[in-house]
Amino acid sequence: MPDNTKEIDNKKSSNPMASIIDVERRSGEAVDQYPEFFGSVEHQNTIDEVKAIVKSFFPSYKELYVNHRVNRGHPMTVIKVAEPKFPNTLPTKTKERVYKEPLERLGVETVFAKGTNSYLYRIKHKETA
Repeated sequence: MPDNTKEIDNKKSSNPMASIIDVERRSGEAVDQYPEFFGSVEHQNTIDEVKAIVKSFFPSYKELYVNHRVNRGHPMTVIKVAEPKFPNTLPTKTKERVYKEPLERLGVETVFAKGTNSYLYRIKHKETA
C-alpha cells in the first residue's frame, strides 16, 4: 500500500500563546459559519473515530487537539498530534490495517508537518473534499 501522507514544511510559532488565541478564534468563526457541518452527528462520530485510531496507534505523543477551520471556503476539522512516537515493533501490514486503512476509509487526509514534528488529520466536508 503506498503512503499517501502529504508533507508540509511549517515553522514553530515564535509566540505560542498568540497562536493558541488565533487558532481558537478561527475555530469559533468556522463553527459559526458552518454550524450544520461541524455540529452534525456524522462529523462528530468521524472526529471520535479518528481520535480513537490515533490514540490506539501511537504509544505516546506530546499533545492531541482538535480545531475547526475554513480553507478557501471549505469547512474541515483538523486533529493535530504533536511529536508522536511510532510503534516501531509493529509489522508493516499491521500498521496498514490498524492505522492507514481505517483513516483512508473515513476519507481523512493525513499530513506530516516537518517543522513541528506533527501529524495533521484533516476531516473535510464530503461535498467539498
